[in-house]
Amino acid sequence: DLAGNELIAGKSTKIEWMKPVFAEDALSSTCTVSNLTKRNEKNGIVELTFEVFNQHGELVLTDVTEMIVSKMLKTKNNEEFINTIKILPQDGAKN
Repeated sequence: DLAGNELIAGKSTKIEWMKPVFAEDALSSTCTVSNLTKRNEKNGIVELTFEVFNQHGELVLTDVTEMIVSKMLKTKNNEEFINTIKILPQDGAKN
């Protein structure tokens, strides 16, 4: 559950396999908020880019996922809204 209570809906996911992955591979990943887009006054779209690496440091998979999330914060001048999400660890433990 990457977005917690702010998640409204999933919009899209694009997965691209760069290299084969085998059962004995040890995988690690990074997740980056790659884009934020205002959708309306109540919600926006968060684009997350995941990169997955094997034990040799080789990029084996990329995943670009878009989610519709509720807006939580306003800037000081109240003219722009900022989309925020809390990225949770895979085990679901909250920081």
